[in-house]
Amino acid sequence: MVKRLRLIFLLLLQTCVGYQLTRSTRRFFLSVSSVATIIPAVAHADDPQTFNSRLNKMVTKSGLGLEVRRSVVKGAQVFDSIDGSWEKFSDRNGLGSQRKKQPPYPIQSPPPPLLPLDSATFAKLIGIFDAAFLLNAPVPCSPDALATEVDRIKLLVKPSFDRMSDPSPTTFEAYCRFRAYCSLSSSSPPPLLRRAKNKFALSVGSNIITLLNIPLPSTPTLDSCNSTLLRALEELRLLGLLARATLSDVNDEAREDFADGLDTTITVAVDTDIFQSSTILLSEQGFRLFTPSLTSFLTQYIFSTLPNTTVDVTEYFMDTNYNSDPDKFEVKQVLVNCELKQ
Repeated sequence: MVKRLRLIFLLLLQTCVGYQLTRSTRRFFLSVSSVATIIPAVAHADDPQTFNSRLNKMVTKSGLGLEVRRSVVKGAQVFDSIDGSWEKFSDRNGLGSQRKKQPPYPIQSPPPPLLPLDSATFAKLIGIFDAAFLLNAPVPCSPDALATEVDRIKLLVKPSFDRMSDPSPTTFEAYCRFRAYCSLSSSSPPPLLRRAKNKFALSVGSNIITLLNIPLPSTPTLDSCNSTLLRALEELRLLGLLARATLSDVNDEAREDFADGLDTTITVAVDTDIFQSSTILLSEQGFRLFTPSLTSFLTQYIFSTLPNTTVDVTEYFMDTNYNSDPDKFEVKQVLVNCELKQ
């Protein structure tokens, strides 16, 4: 019985690690762990590797493991909902001494409207995406196989897009192509997927730089790469591909950190990218391997020219207007976070 309780507690802990918990949820599981620590450890005849393998199998495959995982996630969702409801109630009624001291949250000025889209450039971008995927796909893929998969997805999702209040042909085209890339790669092992994703981003970024006719710095530095990216983003704006992009400044502290071999962060805030809707839709549906983010492609490629530097790019969907009600969350901006590691 003691062994069974200990396994259940380990299942709870392993499941909780992969789930983002709010303050109230964390407090709940801390209280559970304080009670569970009184369960005595049981000696196992198995070696640690065998025990971990059996534990992992129980977590992911057994009926007990699946039931515990569902219960933990459901319980965390309930506590998150309660915590969110309390936050909304507190905001409406100004509860809490610290909340009353806070100044009003700033409201960001809306981005300017998109300039007219250059259709020829959009067609060239689609060609760049397809060529990069065929060159760097984790498993060999022919142009005919890609075209067949794209047509299949278009036929599948067109009724849903037609029901949208304002369907965008650019969103539809980008969504179908990148979903096809993900579908054709889904059976590959994770190491191949990570390598393919990285090579795809670098290939697309390189070809966009060539398309925009922007020369790379002959001697790449933090400042010169920042300037190159700023120029490329302005060209995308003039072509009607994004409305606004704000690049973080490279200050003296960042230069010193980079010169000392420390990790350095560059951020780009992007407003109203024409591929933003398709990126969000793909991410919500779990197709995150390949997403059409022009800013991420350019950022990764340009800063990868720095010597002895590894570039890690992550995207975050942001609502620039604060609201404690999660149901009112609306993506207004994509924050591209670029970590430079030496």
